[in-house]
Amino acid sequence: MPSKIKTSKMREYDANDCTIMINDKLMYGFSENSMFTVTDKTDANTYKIDPQGSATKSHNNKTMAGFTLPLDETSPCNAYLLDLFNKDEFFTVDIIDSTSHISCHYASIDKIPDKQGGAQAGDRNWPITMLNKEETSNMTYSD
Repeated sequence: MPSKIKTSKMREYDANDCTIMINDKLMYGFSENSMFTVTDKTDANTYKIDPQGSATKSHNNKTMAGFTLPLDETSPCNAYLLDLFNKDEFFTVDIIDSTSHISCHYASIDKIPDKQGGAQAGDRNWPITMLNKEETSNMTYSD
């Protein structure tokens, strides 16, 4: 007879728990359906396999990530980000939500996002590169 599998309670997600800070300034006025996206730009490991099948695993120490910050075009944070872009200096990023904390000390804006006019306010998706990105979990695992 198969045993019953017991799992622990899942963590609750609440968008109001999300805080995004750029250079210690609170970001707000997000697009309708998204607050941020962070995507690693490199794999953690690379592999080399010779013709006879012997493999070498190399740890990749590059910790660069892409960070997209989608703001409603009416958010005052657009003016702050445009100012950072024009200064062309590194800045800090801290993203804390219900499940994790993502941060970096060296980030920069790659380009000014597209702007579009229409019947209603549009979004501006700020493309930001994070160097030396770190991520820690805000959750604990229990058996």
